[in-house]
Amino acid sequence: MTDSTTPLALTLSCIQQKMSLISMPIFLTLGTVGNLLNCLVFLRKTLRSNSCGIYFVAASIAYLLFLDFSIGTSLYVVYFKDPTTYISSYCKFRTYFLSSCLCAARFILAFACVDRYAMCSRHARIRNFSQPRIAAYVIAIIVGLWILIPIHVLVFYKVENGRCTVPDTYLYFNAGYCVDRSSLATRRNDCI
Repeated sequence: MTDSTTPLALTLSCIQQKMSLISMPIFLTLGTVGNLLNCLVFLRKTLRSNSCGIYFVAASIAYLLFLDFSIGTSLYVVYFKDPTTYISSYCKFRTYFLSSCLCAARFILAFACVDRYAMCSRHARIRNFSQPRIAAYVIAIIVGLWILIPIHVLVFYKVENGRCTVPDTYLYFNAGYCVDRSSLATRRNDCI
């Protein structure tokens, strides 16, 4: 049975690699163009004075950094040796940077929703939350938090046996962190 699954596994791996070579540049191009167009649209004079537009520009920039760095480095690995397999500092930085960008972008979008909720409120105090000045402060706080929160990645990730990995003792914390990180913005929105 092992002999019959080995060629199948190799074939599927080859198909996956060829599909990635075709699809990743398309995703990179469309994603970059889409995020740049978002920035151009939301930086227009009328939308620039809108707090929600500021949130969307910040989220587009964070997604642009995430997309270009993640797919760009993945495409690099197709043609050259993967630096995460032998450069420990690169392994740590790549994981940290991608985690920071993705989480910051998600939280910025979540606060864009909070901003729209505040804008529609009957109470003047809550409507005051929906201002460009406050949006800039909130974005700065979100980015600052997501620069600090994944700092543990820089400590625990390392290259081991040719893989960017974490120690066994850290696996449970890392699994909980990944689940919590991806669901935190959603849970906060449900409370509103």
